[in-house]
Amino acid sequence: MKTELHTHTHPYSSCAVDSVETILKAMIRAGYEAVYLTEHERVWTHTELRLLQQTFPSIRIFPGVELSLDP
Repeated sequence: MKTELHTHTHPYSSCAVDSVETILKAMIRAGYEAVYLTEHERVWTHTELRLLQQTFPSIRIFPGVELSLDP
């Protein structure tokens, strides 16, 4: 299964340029079957994920998070 494990989206992660819709469309074209939306300090809500999954049923969408740890 072709899976992307670490994906940031704009505007939820400041380092990202593309929207989640743009990214998901590109991943589907590239043959990905699953993606983890891994934002900085934020997890996508169940409602957001459910709506995205309904819009993009050909790719599995999972939540992830990248946390900054202060030593």
